[in-house]
Amino acid sequence: MNAAKVLLVMALAAVTAVGVRAQQKPEDRDWANFARYEKSNRPMKFRPVAVLMGDSITDSWAKKDGATLYHRMIVGRGISGQTTAQMLVRFRADVIEMDPEYVVILAGINDIARNNGYIKLSNIHKNIVSMAELAQAHGIKPVLCTLLPAHEIGWRPDLGDPRPKIDSLNTMIRDYAAKNGLPLVDYHSAMKDDEGAMKEEYRKDAVHPNLDGYKKMEQVLFDVLDKVRDAAPAGEMYVLTPPAPKTPKVNGAKVYGARPRAPFLYRIPATGPRPVSSPVRSRRPAPGR
Repeated sequence: MNAAKVLLVMALAAVTAVGVRAQQKPEDRDWANFARYEKSNRPMKFRPVAVLMGDSITDSWAKKDGATLYHRMIVGRGISGQTTAQMLVRFRADVIEMDPEYVVILAGINDIARNNGYIKLSNIHKNIVSMAELAQAHGIKPVLCTLLPAHEIGWRPDLGDPRPKIDSLNTMIRDYAAKNGLPLVDYHSAMKDDEGAMKEEYRKDAVHPNLDGYKKMEQVLFDVLDKVRDAAPAGEMYVLTPPAPKTPKVNGAKVYGARPRAPFLYRIPATGPRPVSSPVRSRRPAPGR
């Protein structure tokens, strides 16, 4: 098949896909988008240190700097455009059934943007609280996050300045975390400028961070996780040896025929502090041990 035919087939496939989506009935829509992570959620080869639950900010994080998260055994489960109600609906599938040690919840900006219609700030907060309580009920430690600073919402300019609502919701989140002894990752304080907007060096747009912004978020998040894990009671810990790439490169050239190394989980005694990048405590036995 020549190049022209290949392009024609690809164009027809794209048009067909658009047509199928256009013909889909509203009642058939996967509103919470369970399908997004359905295949990758199971089976997990290791117990994650943390799952990041969120929206496009979290979604793009895993895409832009997934290697850093993987090295720390942190799994991203963000979906662009989602509100807290949608996250709450898929929380069991995308967090609880993965049995992480922690869940890091960063949510609320799309509720303020009314992506699914109007919702009171108090109800946004209650959805976040419900996720935290669900996690605790299943032995998962919740970590709450303040919303990132934003001086406007590009796709909803008609809603005006979101800073007062962001500040109010962040106050609710801070108060709840303090009252209930939950770890708090304060992205807002770390990334805002004097006007309460995201610092220019951290932003891709008014709402979303660039790579430098994600690096700053990693610094703030990892500091909190390291502290709470150091303070946790010592228990059995496991080390994950990541798999080698299927087609490793030598001097930039792919080496085919190499056998990928499977993840290897082995048991060690729990002694001393546990930085996030090192052994993970697990309730599950190591396979074959």
